[in-house]
Amino acid sequence: ITLVREPVARTISDVFQNLNFSIPHINDLDENNAFKLISAYIIEQFKKFDEKKDYICTWFDKEIKDVFNLDIYALKFSKRDGFQIFKAENVDILLIKLEKLSECHQQAFQDFLNIRNFQLKIANVGSQKPYKGLYNNILDSISIPDDCLDRVYTSRFARHFYTPEEIQLFKRRWLGQTTAGTLADLNADVPKISSSALSIDKDKDSRRLFHFNPACEFNH
Repeated sequence: ITLVREPVARTISDVFQNLNFSIPHINDLDENNAFKLISAYIIEQFKKFDEKKDYICTWFDKEIKDVFNLDIYALKFSKRDGFQIFKAENVDILLIKLEKLSECHQQAFQDFLNIRNFQLKIANVGSQKPYKGLYNNILDSISIPDDCLDRVYTSRFARHFYTPEEIQLFKRRWLGQTTAGTLADLNADVPKISSSALSIDKDKDSRRLFHFNPACEFNH
């Protein structure tokens, strides 16, 4: 089971999730200087964006195609449903779009595991972490250069999993042309699927499911 998340929100989340590694001296700065440094660091990541080298853009090729001989990009993904089940000779994969997780998870897990009324647990919530003030300020005020957003959102990854309407909404958000509240999915608390939640016992035959995580950070 794996998830995808729109790449700009994911990158910002990843920076904060690994803040002490990305900016080791961040704790020595006051909030104002920390805000400026983090903003500049995030924008610099997008200026250096290269689809051929980007971790997320290459993840499905390296971790799924090369391992299971299953080319996700050659297969249809239901952008509006928010999930798709892929079947190959040696693996079945449930792929869920994070922005649709809250509304599609029950149907997805019913189709994939035949589990009815599947429940998700809210965990790893950015608004409850020590950096919540900085994180929320960045989300509310950062403006990513238009040319950077064009490269990110014309990538194969973005086009394969997101509708043109979703991409336009994301671009408006990160250009500062709309408020965060307009994109409820970007700022809502996102349920996290734990490995224990993915273990089931059916007909006395215990089956462990693997959770492939393409660095799909869950901060919100």
